[in-house]
Order: sequence, then structure tokens, then C-alpha cells
Amino acid sequence: MRPKVEFDLLELKNNIIKIKVQTRGINFLFPVKCCNYPVVLDIVNDNGFGFDISNKNEFKIIEKYLKKQFVSVSGPLSYELNDNNYDNLHIVSNNLSTFREGNGIRVNFNSDGAFDYSRFGVDYNLLDKKIKNNIEYIHFHNSDHRDLKKCESIYDEIKAIIKEFPNLKKINIGGHLEDLSFEEGIEYLNNVRNIVPENIIMFAELGDFLFKNVGTLYCNVVDVRYDNKGQVVTLNFSKMANQRWAYPKYISNNSEISNIKTIFYGCSCCETDTYLETYSNLLQVGDTIIFKNISPYSYQWNTSFNGVDKMEYIFKMDNES
Repeated sequence: MRPKVEFDLLELKNNIIKIKVQTRGINFLFPVKCCNYPVVLDIVNDNGFGFDISNKNEFKIIEKYLKKQFVSVSGPLSYELNDNNYDNLHIVSNNLSTFREGNGIRVNFNSDGAFDYSRFGVDYNLLDKKIKNNIEYIHFHNSDHRDLKKCESIYDEIKAIIKEFPNLKKINIGGHLEDLSFEEGIEYLNNVRNIVPENIIMFAELGDFLFKNVGTLYCNVVDVRYDNKGQVVTLNFSKMANQRWAYPKYISNNSEISNIKTIFYGCSCCETDTYLETYSNLLQVGDTIIFKNISPYSYQWNTSFNGVDKMEYIFKMDNES
């Protein structure tokens, strides 16, 4: 069996509807780097999403959709679009080295030791007061793995940041909600909206979060090693080649109790091609394995590294690929 991923686009649409119904006062952006498959872009566009892009090449991908949608440009190459004439395009400078008056600024939480250090953005505590007074649009960057405790720390940072920018009109809180359940993510969005003053327009970037339980991966076992620590299982795809930025959930299709410590590896010759550590029943060569919650980023990063075949990605609507 050739490994494949199926994305259920009806489930994607259902997730979008739930998010829009269960949140208030939030404008949503879709990060184009997450998945530029045309039908996916059609769906988010039809549901009123704006776009988050990083450079001129991603602008070309979304240009055909643009009428009045909000487009945020952030990243090291955001300056490429400084002179673009689309009316609702908003440049976010990644650092002061590329900042120019009228741009937004990307800020991080580097001054707080509770968060991972980021190479993106500027520590807002180090910005000159004059710059802070003139900034109307900021974009948070924080890629910490999130649990409810970490969310509380983020709320405190947001409160502090808002006080530092007295003339703020727009705020992009970013994304990185993939570690939270769907319900927790909704709660997080609403909690941030309650913190951000009503006169400030709030944006959130939803990429992976939209794809909760949308993607399913089917593959086979090609090699197994058993020892006193459990079982080491090699699959017929490679995380390094086909499944980077993955948050898979293993679904056992066997009625046996899944109590054997199991490490799933990809089939490349890379020692670190580790896909998932979990528990499973005893597996054998040829067994079919299923993983849920497959990230759309894996579609973007599908390569033939180390001679491994590219994975088949299928986007399904109404049971048709």
C-alpha cells in the first residue's frame, strides 16, 4: 500500500463554522504557508478569512482572491511588499533593521524567561517610546507549546504589551493553537478577545487549528524490532520527507490492548526520522497503520528526501478526491 493522507474538506468547513459561531469580535487570517492547495484557499476565502503571507511569492498565490480582504505580511522577507499598491495590505516589519514609518512591527516575549527564545520579532521592552507611540499594528510571535498554564502566562504578556502601545488600532495574536484541544482553543481565543480593548481590531491566524481531525494518514509497517524496551516500528514513509511539522494521533485498528511501548520511525536512513512515541498492540510487517490529526503543513513539505517516494495527498469533498 502506498502511504497516503486524506483531508476531509467537509470536516474543515465544519470546523470553520464552529469557530465562527463560538467566537465573537475576532477577524481570522489563513497563513498561506500552511496549505496553498487551491480548494482550501477557496474555502477560507469563501468564509471571510483574510490572509497571512510572508513574501512576494505568496502574494502571487492569493492575488486572484483579493477584493477587500485584509492581508498581513510578516516574516524576514516582508519588505519585498513595501511598495505593493493593494489597499488592504499591511506590512509587519520583522525587526527594526527593515522597519519604516507606517509599518506594523512583530513583537516577541523574549524578555520573559517563562517563554522560549524567538529569533522572530523584537522584544517590545527594548523598543524606543517614540516608536511605540507611533505603532498602530503589532503582530505577536510566540511558538511555545501551549497548555492551559502557558495560556495564562500569554494573557499576562498581552495585557502588558497593550499598555506599551497607546495608539494601537490592530493586533494580530498569531496562531500556534495546535497543542490545545478544539474546545480549549476556542476558549483561548475568546479569553484574548476579552483582554484586548474593544476599540482595537483583533486578528488570529488559524492554520493547523482549522484542520483538527481533518487529515488521516494510512501506511504500512515495513520493519519491526522487538526488545526489552518495546518495539521499534519502521513505516513506509518518512517524517523527514513527507510529514514535517506533524502532530499525529495513533489510531489502533486492533482489538488487543495497546500496552506495548512503541516508537514509529520513518523509512529514511536518518537516525532522527522519529514520527511518534506511543503505545500499541504487537505489530508485524505488512500491518496497516492509521494516524489522525495530520497537519496540512505536511502537504507543503512533501519531498523525496533520501529517495523516499513523495506521499499521496488527497483532498476530499463529498467522498470524492
